[in-house]
Amino acid sequence: MESMATLSAAEDRKLHIVMFPWLAFGHMIPYLELAKLIAHRGHKISFLSSPANIDRLPKLPPNLTPLINLVKLPLPHIDNLPENAEATIDLPYKTVKYLKLAYDGLQQPITHFLQASRPDWVLFDFAPYWLGPIAAELKISTSFFSIFIATVLVYAGPPAGMIDGQDGRSKPEDFTVTPNWVRFNSTVACPLYEILRTDFTVDDGHVSDLYRFGASIEGCDVVAVRTCSELEPECLQLLTELYRKPVIPVGLLPSTAYDAGDEDNDWRQIKEWLDKQAKGSLVYVAFGSEVKPNQTEITEIAHGLEQSELPFFWVLRKRRGLADTELIELPEGFEERTKGRGVVCTSWAPQLKILSHESVGGLLTHSGWSTAVEAIQFERALVLLPLLMDQGLHARLLEEKKLAYLIPRNERDGSFTRDSVANSLRLVMVAEEGKIYRDKVKEMRGLFGDRDRQDRVKPLQQKAPANSITTSTPPPHSRTSTKTTTADPHHHPPSDPPPSPPAPNPLPQPTEPQPNRSIIRLQPASHDSITSKSISTVAHPSITTADLKSVTTAPVAPRLSLPVISLFHLQSDPPAPLSSPSSPLPTFHRRTTTSHTTCRLYSIISVSIIFHHHLRPSRAPTADHHPPSTEPQPHPPSRSVPPSASLTTTANQRLHNHRPSLPSPPTHPSPPSTIITAPN
Repeated sequence: MESMATLSAAEDRKLHIVMFPWLAFGHMIPYLELAKLIAHRGHKISFLSSPANIDRLPKLPPNLTPLINLVKLPLPHIDNLPENAEATIDLPYKTVKYLKLAYDGLQQPITHFLQASRPDWVLFDFAPYWLGPIAAELKISTSFFSIFIATVLVYAGPPAGMIDGQDGRSKPEDFTVTPNWVRFNSTVACPLYEILRTDFTVDDGHVSDLYRFGASIEGCDVVAVRTCSELEPECLQLLTELYRKPVIPVGLLPSTAYDAGDEDNDWRQIKEWLDKQAKGSLVYVAFGSEVKPNQTEITEIAHGLEQSELPFFWVLRKRRGLADTELIELPEGFEERTKGRGVVCTSWAPQLKILSHESVGGLLTHSGWSTAVEAIQFERALVLLPLLMDQGLHARLLEEKKLAYLIPRNERDGSFTRDSVANSLRLVMVAEEGKIYRDKVKEMRGLFGDRDRQDRVKPLQQKAPANSITTSTPPPHSRTSTKTTTADPHHHPPSDPPPSPPAPNPLPQPTEPQPNRSIIRLQPASHDSITSKSISTVAHPSITTADLKSVTTAPVAPRLSLPVISLFHLQSDPPAPLSSPSSPLPTFHRRTTTSHTTCRLYSIISVSIIFHHHLRPSRAPTADHHPPSTEPQPHPPSRSVPPSASLTTTANQRLHNHRPSLPSPPTHPSPPSTIITAPN
C-alpha cells in the first residue's frame, strides 16, 4: 500500500513538458492532440512553433488554454526560402530543405527557453537532431515522439545505420525488400517508385532526413510512437531491440476538434450539399499537404472518379504555396460532366467535419497516417494511392489488416489507370466482394477512435512470465542475479565482472512465437565507466550483433533489471534521497497489468518521477561535475550550450563523429531570444 501511495503521489505531481514538432501540420496536429491529453491530467505544456503556425492551429478547448502555452519562435531568414513560408504546406516539396535550415536556426532560442523555463521533459520530432544533446547538458529528460508508426521506424532500421549509412542498403533497389533485421512475416518493404519519389537522402550538403531520425533516436531517453500494441505488436518489440531503449506506444491519437459554435459560411454550404447525398454513398478525396499528385496522376484520378459514377467531394490543392510554379489542372469538361454529383474544392476544407457526415462512405487518399486514423474513426472505407515511402508503408500495413484497398499500379514507375481507380472505388464502396473492407473499419473503430479505451489498462489474461526481477532465478540471457533488487549507487564491488555478451543463437522460425526476453537495465552513475544511456538492454536472442550496430555494451554490471513490459508499470518503495552515498536504489516489483491499447505518455512521465533522479545522473560527468552533496543545491546558473558542443554520452559521441558538414550559419542576427506567447 505504501508503494502504491508513492506512485499516486508521483502521478499527482504536476509537470512542465515542452513540445517541439516539425513544421508540418501532419506533425503539429498529433503533437497538439498529445498535448491536450497530457494537459487533461493537469500538466503544463509549452508548445513551440513558428508564429504563423501557432496562429493556424485549431482552437483549444477553454478548459485547456491555461495549461497549454503556445510559444512563438520566429524563424531566421534563409536564402531560397520563400517569404512567409513557415510550414511545408507553404512551399514546393523540393524546397522543404530550406525550411529545415531555418528550423535548425532555432537552436539558440530554444536553448535559452529551456534554460529559463527548466521543464521536466522535452518531446521533440525527427528534425531537431541537435535538441537531445542540448537537453542532456541541461539535465532535462527527453523523448523522441514519432508521428510515424512502428512499421516505418522498423523499415528505417537501427539508428547507427541511419547516421553512418552503413546498414547494407546503398542503392534504391535495396529498399524494395524486407530488411534483414525483420524476423517475422511482414510486408515492410516499398516498391521502387515510392523510393525514387521520396527525398530521404541529400547530396548538396544538407542534413538528410535519415540522419535526423537516427540522431534524434540516439539523443533521447525514451522513444514514443503513435501506435498501439494491438496494431503493431511485433514491430514495437523489434524497435526496443533495435534502439536499446524504451519504446512506448502512446496510442493512435484520434483527432478532436473544439466546436465553438461559430460555423462559417463555407461549412454551411458544404453541409447543405452533403445533406442531399444518400447515406454512405459519397467518396471523400484528399491527398494531404506534403506532396501533390502530378498532372498525369490528377488526370487519371479525375477520369476514374467520373467512371465510378459515385458522388464525390474532392479537396484539390493545385499548388503548394505561392512559390509553386507547377500548377495542375482538371481534364477539360470534367466539372461540367460531373456537375450535381461531384464537388471540387480548391481551398481549405474542414476534413474532420466532412468525414463525420453520414453521407460519406469512403475515402480516396494518399494514406497519411492522420487521415487514415480519422477515416477509421468515422467508419469510412479506405481506398489508398500512396505517393511517398512512409505513406506506402502505412498503406501496406492497413491492407494487411484488411482495413484498406490499394489501387493496382505499375511496380516500376507507379503509374495507374483511370479504370483501376474506378474499379477500386466501386469494389470498396458498393461491391459485395469489398464488404470485408467496410466491415473491418466498423470493427476497428473502437481501437482507432475510442479515446477512453486507449487510456484504460486491464489485467493480463495470464500471469507475468517468470523473467521478472522478483524471481529467484536469473532470466535467460541475463548476467545479473535477480536475488538482489537494491544496490549501492556509488560503490562497485571489485569482484563484479563486466557482463559478457550473449552467445549467438539460431534465428527463430517465423511461425514459432518467441517469448519477450528483452530486459531493460537501470544503471547507476559511475565515474570510471559511462554507458551510452542510463537505460540499456541486453541482446535479444533473435537479433545478431551485426544487425544492431547501435549497441554499446556497458562494462559495469547492472544493479537492477526489469522486463520491458513493466518499465512504466512499476510499484516502488519510497526512493531514498540521493544525497546519501549509501542510498540504495528503490525496489521495484513486477505488476500484472499492462496497457490495453497504449501506455500513455503522461503516465510515463508521471511514473518516471519515482526514479527520475536515478536516470539523469547516469549522464557522463561534465567538466563542472561534482559528487552529490548533502546540502540542497540551487538550480545551476543559465549558460548557453553551443549547438556544436561535443556530446557527453557514448552513443552521442558516435553521432558527433558522423555529423555531416553543415552550411555556414547565416550572417544575419539570430532570432530574438525573447519568447512571444500567443494569446489564448
